[in-house]
Amino acid sequence: MHIPSERILREMNSEEASIWYVPANNGEEIALLIKAPTSSIKALIMGCQMHLFFGKNKSYLCTGVKILDILDSPVFISGILLNYEEHSALIRLLNEKKIPIFLFNEMDMCLAWSNLELYENDALNGLKFIGKESELYTGPFTNEAPHVLDCFGYSADATNIRPNAHTLPICEMHPTLENWRIIHNHFLNQFHVKYRGIIMEFKCTLYHCTYVYFLAITKYLIYDVSLVLQAPHTDCYNDGVK
Repeated sequence: MHIPSERILREMNSEEASIWYVPANNGEEIALLIKAPTSSIKALIMGCQMHLFFGKNKSYLCTGVKILDILDSPVFISGILLNYEEHSALIRLLNEKKIPIFLFNEMDMCLAWSNLELYENDALNGLKFIGKESELYTGPFTNEAPHVLDCFGYSADATNIRPNAHTLPICEMHPTLENWRIIHNHFLNQFHVKYRGIIMEFKCTLYHCTYVYFLAITKYLIYDVSLVLQAPHTDCYNDGVK
């Protein structure tokens, strides 16, 4: 299991789907995080293939993954690497050619993980394609970035037509994956709510949550109860703490 850093978690919360190359365990390791639709995650776990893509526009480095769940209409997830630590993690992957990969669903829950390995030629081509790390853009998501992503998506799949999109140089890789390990995230919590002198007891099962908003709706009453949960200790990949 991988616990994203605060920055990555904020980005996950704001994205329907995306991809991140990040350091893990205080920089001792690296990890590939993919947020994807649950249907695509199920397809991957069942053995569906996935391809990695990289594209460049000026100093912008785009990254993407194509999930071949439907051969004539695969899912393509993309993003731009805007941080130095993400550039470094990607360069390290291309040198080491191995990385653990973690799948997150629409609720930012980590559902499965595996180990990904690159072929030697793919890794070498990737290093040549990316070029000097110091020349890659780092900074905020600019007004130009959405157009760059449109061009990247069109370059990876010509059927993904976007207004004014043009082709970019891209690099495609076909990695190998080990069998997926399923992650079971179950947290049980019991709490009480006092309303007009009446104590009501609730029991619920919660998944992958630090702050959970439990909404209880009745004909006459709406509760919005904020909960802070403590998960049981487990060894996991963590951007900050193991």
